[in-house]
Amino acid sequence: MKPDGSALISLSQCTTAVGRDTILFLGLGAISVLKGLNWALAPEGSYLYYIDYRFGFLMRGLVGQIFSPFLARLPHSAHEKVFLAWHFLTLTVLLVLLVRLAAQTVAQSRRVDVLAMAALLFCSPFLASLAYFTAAPDILLCLLTLGVVAAIRARRFLLAWLIFLVGVLIHQLMVFIALPLMVLFSMIGDELRTRAVAGSLAIGLAACLVILMAPAPDPRLIRVFIDQGISPEGARDLYDFQLSQELVEISSVMAGWWLKGFINGMIAVAYGALPGVAILGGCLVLLRASIQAVVPLPLLRPGRPRAILTAILVLGVGLSPLLVLAMAWDLSRFAALCPFTAFLVAVALVGFDRRQLNQSGPSLLALTCIVLAVAYLCLPFLGLWFGGWKLNADRPFIRDPILALEPMRTAIESFLRFYDRNVP
Repeated sequence: MKPDGSALISLSQCTTAVGRDTILFLGLGAISVLKGLNWALAPEGSYLYYIDYRFGFLMRGLVGQIFSPFLARLPHSAHEKVFLAWHFLTLTVLLVLLVRLAAQTVAQSRRVDVLAMAALLFCSPFLASLAYFTAAPDILLCLLTLGVVAAIRARRFLLAWLIFLVGVLIHQLMVFIALPLMVLFSMIGDELRTRAVAGSLAIGLAACLVILMAPAPDPRLIRVFIDQGISPEGARDLYDFQLSQELVEISSVMAGWWLKGFINGMIAVAYGALPGVAILGGCLVLLRASIQAVVPLPLLRPGRPRAILTAILVLGVGLSPLLVLAMAWDLSRFAALCPFTAFLVAVALVGFDRRQLNQSGPSLLALTCIVLAVAYLCLPFLGLWFGGWKLNADRPFIRDPILALEPMRTAIESFLRFYDRNVP
């Protein structure tokens, strides 16, 4: 029996589209990475490579447990090269995996709206922010989150839970990135989903309890940081602000920062999270049939109450990194993770049932995402905090040509003066 000619043509067209989208996303992602990539190590991240379980069980100790024996055999002057190599490697792997996932999702949906949403992901501050914080754990946590998602999509829940717990031992941020996605993806599928959701919630609860009950870190870590070339003041700050603060204490500090600098905080959050909000808005418009089918509410008929609950679910999962801002002041850094989690929500819904795609979705959705993508593509990397801002101009891997344009630099400097006008 001869293969159907139309089927072969369709397969060829699909393969060509995937290749074209792969090149597009790879190019956009590379531009975003180069805007943020720099040679300067982030002290708030590199310290993780020096703490391990010699000082007892403590959170964030897994990276150091793996790296510190290896680093101990090297001269201190070589450590920076190791961190830079690890940073570039993990960032490259993340970019390649995201490009592949986005291209496959767009081909699966066959919608220009999803293509625009994916393009916005790669133009957003997400990749530039990851690239800027050299040696910080965020890239590794995003890679592990992709592993969690892939395992659940393959119905390998035990593997997904194990990957999640590994991420929690690296940094508590894993709870805010991966856990909501883990629960959402567990909702989608066959008759196992009730147990999968319950198991995901149980594993998440156990992880949260471990975080809350973890003992205070050993003060000898301060001496370890000093021995690695960190100034005594910097070593004390790392210990105080990264390891020894309790949840109630840090939350009260953050409440004070928000009261003093609400406008600055909202500007920073909007700058990083707006692409994620746009992607989630696209999910609610384009994939509303899939969304209502995902929520396991058999006693609740489709209608307004269920639509509201599903909208809250989508927004809550997609914007879950914003919850970190109750305990940390790296505003645009955490807000920039929202496009990543938002797009993974879209991946979940597109993969649920392509037949339920809203075929009459407005072209305004695609236009909005494209306009935002172009705007972010033309912006340099900006890191906004309560206490000021950072611009990738000190030790950049490549000079941002946008900053060489006098009108653009003047506009950016004017904005930053406005942003810093009432810094707490």
